[in-house]
Amino acid sequence: MDKIELSVIIPTRNEEWLDRTIQDVLENSSNFTEVIIILDGWLPNPPLTQNDSRVTLIYNPESKGQRAATNQAVRLAKGKYIIRLDADDYLCNQYVLQDLYNKIHYSNADIVYPDHYYGNFTTIRKGQESHHIGGAMFRTSAINYFKFTEGLRGYEGLDFFHRSHGHKSKTSV
Repeated sequence: MDKIELSVIIPTRNEEWLDRTIQDVLENSSNFTEVIIILDGWLPNPPLTQNDSRVTLIYNPESKGQRAATNQAVRLAKGKYIIRLDADDYLCNQYVLQDLYNKIHYSNADIVYPDHYYGNFTTIRKGQESHHIGGAMFRTSAINYFKFTEGLRGYEGLDFFHRSHGHKSKTSV
């Protein structure tokens, strides 16, 4: 495989749409993209149909939890940039990954959120709105620095958002 620029990480536990999500990512990405799937405490039945060298499947016999599985995938990522998707996410068109890649690659940002997010920081801070980080692209160095807080039972996006924005990271929307 050529030098990896982008790592797409998908932590999952019992998701029926995973095969379709992987196919969608592969169809809408380049040879410079790897896909890391963490099967957290389950094996798909029927088995996944993907047979692509860009896909790495990691099976955890015991569930570690979504945040720990995400951190596990981040540690394995070889790309300069990382995007985290849920197992039931779809890319709305063939340009999504390329657009986010261009935004982060040609800017000084550490985190790039998709344009469709129009959240209000005040309501996010009050807990009235959660900041979903699925679909955000990160420089690998930034996501490795902040990591996801393990043991949370929700609001991981809000937690990550607060910790990264309280730091000197650069964000682009």
